[in-house]
Amino acid sequence: MRKYGTKKRIAAVLACFLTAVFVFTQCSDTAYAYFNRGTVTMTLGKTSVSVEQGASENISISFSPASDEQLPGCGMAECPQICGEKECLDDNYNCCCNGTTYTTYYAYATVASSNTSVATATYDNGVVTVKGVGTGTATITLTASLRQFSSSTETMEVTVTASSSSGSSSTGSSSSGSSSSGNSSAVRT
Repeated sequence: MRKYGTKKRIAAVLACFLTAVFVFTQCSDTAYAYFNRGTVTMTLGKTSVSVEQGASENISISFSPASDEQLPGCGMAECPQICGEKECLDDNYNCCCNGTTYTTYYAYATVASSNTSVATATYDNGVVTVKGVGTGTATITLTASLRQFSSSTETMEVTVTASSSSGSSSTGSSSSGSSSSGNSSAVRT
């Protein structure tokens, strides 16, 4: 009599193969992930704002880091196969497949209002302008972004009160959109 039958051998080989496939799929390989330099964070000048209907208020925000010098690169942890393995990365471990001229990328924010009939907000060059549209409360969500960094979000609570006079003037300029973003880059010489 045979100690192991053919069916048992096939089942054992299949079980080993499936176990190997499961273990392989559970392992993460950074070579397949996008390069991440950390998280860009922001600090708000205020986390709650009270404005009159029709008026606006400017709030400064700052980013950390505010900018980052990067090669155009490929955005991946490792250079693509077209570069080969030699001299693919520069001394700073940046991918130089798409060029060797550094570019400065700047952090920026996008904004969104939870209730645009109460308050809207725009971002421009380090300043968030919150405009009171109608009485009530709204939450402004700000998302900080910077190339090859993870984004982060902060919120600002806005209370809009009725205008004390019919001819109130705005304390800052604002557009009527509920979201805005700015992004600029400059080449380092």
